[in-house]
Amino acid sequence: MENIHNQGNGFYKKFIDDIEYTIISDGKLYNPDGMFAQEATEEEVLKQIKLSGLEAQGNSVQVNALAIQKGNDLTLVDTGTNIAVADTVGQFLSNFNKSGFKVEEVNRVVLTHLHFDHFGYLFDANGKPTFPNAEIILSETEYNFWNDNNPNLKNLGADKATKDFFISSAKEVIKFMGKNYTLKNPGDEVAPGLRILAAPGHTPGHIALESEGFIYIADTVIHEWLHLTHPEWTSVVDADPESARTSRKYILDKASTDNLFVAGTHLNFPSFGKMKQADQGYSWQPTPFTW
Repeated sequence: MENIHNQGNGFYKKFIDDIEYTIISDGKLYNPDGMFAQEATEEEVLKQIKLSGLEAQGNSVQVNALAIQKGNDLTLVDTGTNIAVADTVGQFLSNFNKSGFKVEEVNRVVLTHLHFDHFGYLFDANGKPTFPNAEIILSETEYNFWNDNNPNLKNLGADKATKDFFISSAKEVIKFMGKNYTLKNPGDEVAPGLRILAAPGHTPGHIALESEGFIYIADTVIHEWLHLTHPEWTSVVDADPESARTSRKYILDKASTDNLFVAGTHLNFPSFGKMKQADQGYSWQPTPFTW
């Protein structure tokens, strides 16, 4: 009989000092060609994908969430994609359960930003919270942006349908949150030893998170094979491409200079590794798999 709690079966756990970090896989999203490198030609993208080898693809990204446990304190960072979005994602809650956690144990959910692949399992379709005892925490800038009557997405390169979906899905989750949320700002602590780093650009209030020896970059890098070698390339779903480039350089330089363990929403599972500056962009050094 399969042991569902086996390391790598939809989740991956790593200790840094006395803190356990668990990457929880939600699956993979497939996107239109050209989505992740709007400044590049099709030939440039294909060349970079070919150089990456293996099964590198230019139109797909993995989706992960993160659980951080210290003693009995459990923080969840993002909650994956609702299964209704696509049949290749929506595995977050199943893998959360496989990893040995229980929904009632979560003390807080930190949302790195209000895109659909980050709050998918925060509520069910009727607005019932999945994590009944959890405080919901997000950036004040992010909340105010999407709560505006007309969020300004003029710099977003995506089509109108995508923009409308981003707005409607963010507004729905804000409606479900009601008054049950806490707004924080860069530098604030969201859990013991876990601090917000500003990383605007992908969205106005997009954040990264830092603790001792570790950084969670969220969507600072969306496509591992493209954005590390070409950090100047941005996605059509970046609300402010110039700010996204600036944040990427700041966050990745910090990760490299401080020799931090890194994880991120769209880094390939199991997502843990270290970032190093390279002759062109950055190189990713994945942590060896351990059981």
